[in-house]
Amino acid sequence: MKVVAIMNKSVIDSDSTKAFLACCASVFVLSLSATGQCGPDAWSVGNGGEVSCAFGGVEFRAGGADSASVKSAADGRVELELATRDGPVKAVWERAADGALELVLSAPAGRAMTAPFAYPAGWTTREGDDLVLPFGEGIVYPACDPAAVFPRERYPFSNGMAASMGFFGVARGGVWAMAGVEDILTANLVCRTNAPYTAGIMWTSEEGKWGHDRRLRFFFGKSLPGVADGYRAWRESQGRVRTLAEKAKANPRLASFPGTADFWLWDDNDQNRLYNRPLVSGVPPLDVKRAAGEMKALGMDRVLLNVFNGMSREDAVFLAGQGYLSGTYDCLRDIFHPGLLEFANPSNFVRAARFLPIAGDIVRINGDGTPTRAWTIPDRNGKMHAMHALCDALSLDMCRRFIAPEVASVGYTSRLMDVQAGGGPVACHSKVHPCTRAGALEALRAEHRYLADDLGLVVGVEVGGECLVDSYHYAEGLPSLPHEFRKQLCWRYKDQALYDDEIPVLTRKIMHNPKYRIPLWELVYHDCVVNYHYWADSLFLYPQLAPLKEQFCSLYGIPPIYSMNVSTWNRLKKDVAASFVRASEVARETMFSRMVSFEWLTPDRLVQRTRFANGRTVTVDFREEYAKVVSAAPRR
Repeated sequence: MKVVAIMNKSVIDSDSTKAFLACCASVFVLSLSATGQCGPDAWSVGNGGEVSCAFGGVEFRAGGADSASVKSAADGRVELELATRDGPVKAVWERAADGALELVLSAPAGRAMTAPFAYPAGWTTREGDDLVLPFGEGIVYPACDPAAVFPRERYPFSNGMAASMGFFGVARGGVWAMAGVEDILTANLVCRTNAPYTAGIMWTSEEGKWGHDRRLRFFFGKSLPGVADGYRAWRESQGRVRTLAEKAKANPRLASFPGTADFWLWDDNDQNRLYNRPLVSGVPPLDVKRAAGEMKALGMDRVLLNVFNGMSREDAVFLAGQGYLSGTYDCLRDIFHPGLLEFANPSNFVRAARFLPIAGDIVRINGDGTPTRAWTIPDRNGKMHAMHALCDALSLDMCRRFIAPEVASVGYTSRLMDVQAGGGPVACHSKVHPCTRAGALEALRAEHRYLADDLGLVVGVEVGGECLVDSYHYAEGLPSLPHEFRKQLCWRYKDQALYDDEIPVLTRKIMHNPKYRIPLWELVYHDCVVNYHYWADSLFLYPQLAPLKEQFCSLYGIPPIYSMNVSTWNRLKKDVAASFVRASEVARETMFSRMVSFEWLTPDRLVQRTRFANGRTVTVDFREEYAKVVSAAPRR
């Protein structure tokens, strides 16, 4: 095969590139460049669409497609044609102006797309490689580690519960080879889970059509912070990055948010009422002012105090006087419809009843014309019945109609919006209010901006994710993913303290294993949003894990979350207050700063160090605390 090349003598003379040329010249179309900001030193594409890249003396290869052929190769540009079930797709590989390698896939926008397709394949891995995945804050699996767990077949990048951002790759020999997905709404991460593990892309349709072009950009570097910095700059160039400092200009409440503990305080019978369980007698009452006064007296000076079923204006005024934020729960995705009236208990009506008069007008409609199912509630026999889901296009109107008056009446200063960011935007096929996924995304972004900038609330979301990172302030859940590693039905235990064998094996061995955890998200977005653990994975849900979680809070610069009922608070309040001091210190100093460095300092990866743009450096030795977690410390 003829070799097409753009060459620079300093690149050609390097030993690594000579070896690369010798390996590839008879097989591939080749392009070389010496610029390479986050780009490869050399790259090539074969007739079957196979890709090979070299950087820093390390080579990476990816398989092609079943039917791919080179149509042209000149001036550092390679064009392929891919055969798919729905027709040909043009694939163009070329180097961008800043040196990065890019792939653009295109087809007629209006053409039907009935089946997903995968191209390019993920980098081929081998023993000694690490697979870098955007699960939660980030996971790194040694490519042949038998303990690795992949809970799903497909991870949509737009679903924070699955993949938090479109950034993944492989580390080999001190080099990180990462891929960035430009538009994450039609892209999915797929993993091959027979060792050695790999990760690649699966493309899906835009509302049944091809729609927009698909774009990938590839980042290479000799450190994870280096490639993360390139990815961040790329996202900034797309106009989707809005820092907390910028958000604070629109909402001054954020100025005093650094190091704030996210605290959910529950009536002891809240969960019993929600799930139709027998009520417990003789429990202490929920007294917001008393609990807040105790927190302040114990040294917890920055607290967002949330009450699930809401609080009084008197409570909100008291919290403001303490310098605390006042918050409550909301879920605009779950529509309580009249068909549930015979099953509901009074606890289900706290938020749901407001939708009853308009439930039939606002529901999201599936492609087959049926209402979309949402959260389920139990009847008195324990059988679960589904609510309907709200059309995302109507979320801003629902905020204006229901949330704004309540904020004005009670005086709330914060709001947690559940489900939306965790599940991602969803299309609606209603004839009255149809909505594409892209339209749903813009509607959710507008909703959060309204709550944050117009109503002045500190806005939280469940889990969070890249597609909405510019619009919310904090998220609950990203450090507690994959959610399949949590306790089964964990949301029913978010007000308790669990010990010993009540802690799931995967919670111990994967979710809280420092060997597998990396701050991938924080290296890109630490100064854009504040992350907390999930309320049903809070620091004192498992008191034995609290010291380990505090170490993650310090290393990542994220503040603590506590979720407990009044009885548990009364029993553990001094421990919680001491935990707050330890866990919130770094977040207080670094909320507005980027994380600029992450290192493993020992071969076992259990001693780690991070550094932030303001100069704060944190070194954590996980060995002692993680050993306690694995050995199941005795019940106390």
